Amino acid sequence: MLRLLVLLVGGLSLADVVAQTSGNQLLDIKLGTWQLTVTSRVAPYQPDIDKALQGIAPGQRAQVAASLKAAYAKGTVTKRTVTIKREGLIRGSLVTGDADCPKEITSSSQKLEVHFKCDQLDLVSRFERIDSENFTGTIQQSTKDTPPRQTTQTVVAKWIGEPPAEKAPQQPAAEQTITARITRLGNDYYSVVSNHSGVAMTGYAISITMYGNNQRVRHFYDLRMLNRPPIKAGASVQEGLHGIVMGATPVAAVFADGSAFGPAAEVADLMNRRKARLNSLTEIAAILCDAQQRGVDKEAAVASLESARSKFANAGTPMLSSIQDAMFSEAIEKLKRPAPSRPISIQEVLQGIQPLGMPLLEDPVRDPSGALYIKTTADQLSCRSAR
Repeated sequence: MLRLLVLLVGGLSLADVVAQTSGNQLLDIKLGTWQLTVTSRVAPYQPDIDKALQGIAPGQRAQVAASLKAAYAKGTVTKRTVTIKREGLIRGSLVTGDADCPKEITSSSQKLEVHFKCDQLDLVSRFERIDSENFTGTIQQSTKDTPPRQTTQTVVAKWIGEPPAEKAPQQPAAEQTITARITRLGNDYYSVVSNHSGVAMTGYAISITMYGNNQRVRHFYDLRMLNRPPIKAGASVQEGLHGIVMGATPVAAVFADGSAFGPAAEVADLMNRRKARLNSLTEIAAILCDAQQRGVDKEAAVASLESARSKFANAGTPMLSSIQDAMFSEAIEKLKRPAPSRPISIQEVLQGIQPLGMPLLEDPVRDPSGALYIKTTADQLSCRSAR
C-alpha cells in the first residue's frame, strides 16, 4: 500500500507523504536564496543588569538600569541570507535550523508554525506568507534557566534568487584528510574531529553551525598551544561545545610533518595563532630577563609588562590580540600573586616561559612562499639570547 502511495504522489519521499497526509500543506513560497532582515530583542535579564551596575554610584543606578532596559527594548538588526529547500519546509526548519528534540508543526499554504520542545529550550516560530517572494515571521525563544532568558526575533524575508548549484558529493570519510561531526550526550553537544591522514595532526579549525540562527562560528583546536600530544593518524578527538550545535565542517589542519589541509588563508590563521603566542612569550622573557639583570623589583617588572601589553593589545586581529593579552595577563598575575609560603620571584615566572613556548618551536609548516611560519629559537625564551 505504501509503495502504491509513493507512486501516486510522483516519487515523493516518505517525509513528503507524512507531511501531506497529516493535514499539513507546505507554505507556498519559492525555494532558493532569501534575504532576511532580523530584529532581535532580549528581555531584560536581572542578573545581567545587576552585574552591569556593580561599581555604579547608587544615585546613578536607576538611570543606568533604565538605559540598559531601553537598549534591550530597541534590539539589534542584522541581515543575512539563507537557502530554503523543500525538505526545510517539510521539517519546519525555515530559517531556524533543526534540532534533535520533539516538535509540533502546523502548516498551510499561508502560515507555518513550529514549536520546538527541547530539554533546555522552548522555541516557537511563526511565519506568514505575503506572496510567493515575501514572508514575515516571529521567533520566540525561552531558555529554562531560573529565571528564564527570553528572546524575540522578528523576520522580514525576501526571495532574491534561485537555489545555488548542488555541490559535488563528498568523498567517503576514509578518503578525506580530516572530517568533523557533532554528537550529543544528554543536553551536551560535542565535536568529533577525525584524522584520516597518514601522519599526526597538531591543530585544526572547524566551522560550527549554531542552532536558532544558523550562525557559523570558527573554532580552533591547537595541540601545541595546549601542550598535548598530537592526534595520531586514524585517531579522533572529542571536544565539548557551548550551546546547541547543528553541524561542523572541517576548515583547516596542520600536521607534524609540515603538511597542511585547507585554503592558505585558513592555514595562516592557525599558524598566526601560534606566532602570536610565541611573540608575546619572547617579549615577556625579554622584559623579565632585563629586569633580573638590572636588579629591579617586581613592581617595576609588572609596570614594564603592563606597558608592553598595551602595545600588543592593538597588534593584529582581535583574536590574535586576545591570545597575546592572555599571556601577559598570566605573567602579571603570577608576579602579583603571593605563593602559599612566599612571593613568586621573577626567576620563577621566567622558568615557566619555556614550557609554554617550546612545543611551538618544533614546527615545519611553511607559508605559500616556502618560508617557515615559526622562526623563534629556544634561546629567545630564556636569558641566553643577546638582547
